Amino acid sequence: MTEPYDHPLISQRYFFPVGGEALPRALHAAPVSLGDGIGAYWSRPLGGDAPTLLYLHGNGECIAHQLGHWPAWAREAGLDVMFVDYPGYGASAAAGPPTFSGCRAAARAAADHLLRESSAPILPMGRSAGSLFATDVGALLAERAPRRLFGLVIESGISDTLARLRLRITPADGIDDEALAAAVARDFDQRAKVEAVTAAGARVLVLHTRHDGIVEVEQGEQLARWAGEHGELVIFDRGDHNSIQLVNEAAYGAALRRFVAERASARRENT
Repeated sequence: MTEPYDHPLISQRYFFPVGGEALPRALHAAPVSLGDGIGAYWSRPLGGDAPTLLYLHGNGECIAHQLGHWPAWAREAGLDVMFVDYPGYGASAAAGPPTFSGCRAAARAAADHLLRESSAPILPMGRSAGSLFATDVGALLAERAPRRLFGLVIESGISDTLARLRLRITPADGIDDEALAAAVARDFDQRAKVEAVTAAGARVLVLHTRHDGIVEVEQGEQLARWAGEHGELVIFDRGDHNSIQLVNEAAYGAALRRFVAERASARRENT
């Protein structure tokens, strides 16, 4: 049975898939097939036990958009990085059209691949819409492989999934709002996901810009509150939803490096 949040009208109005050029092969980086038409890209110059950042991009983005800066940023923070494209996006264009179930499955497939093919810790990170799937992966790892969960990073993240969907629909669309609310509460409850991560002893880094006109900064603040003493909130005074990373490159990178270093130190002390 199709989930209410996978209704064609919601998918058509919420997702903005984009194409991307062929992904390059390099000495320590190459495209990865996750099956069912889902494409990923794994950059692992550090190898060994270096944590892997599982980067889940936002709407209107794809893997190719990340390769100019994120592999270097990750390496500087002591991380390898895997990117994944959602159905209909970039390297997963043939697997479309995108749905919430399909995007969640793609993110989980990437996490499963990392669990099988590496023994390194995993750091899920979601930007914007990708935050919905990063928290899901984080909660999944907390349940199934808590020792592999390095932490969780949320950038420009969404706290109220249902509100985002309701922005795209009207009563005239004939979508059962009660059923939609129940399904979202079951599968995309951001508070429950964040609390599952922190209950496993992992920390959460929340990054947001004060001038985000698409996902309000209050949503990032709410996510950080749910993380409680296990959370760290960094609010940037420069940039907007789409420029947050490059406008704040130095401060953004410093926050990530500090978070990773603190997590690595804490894990060493606990082993």
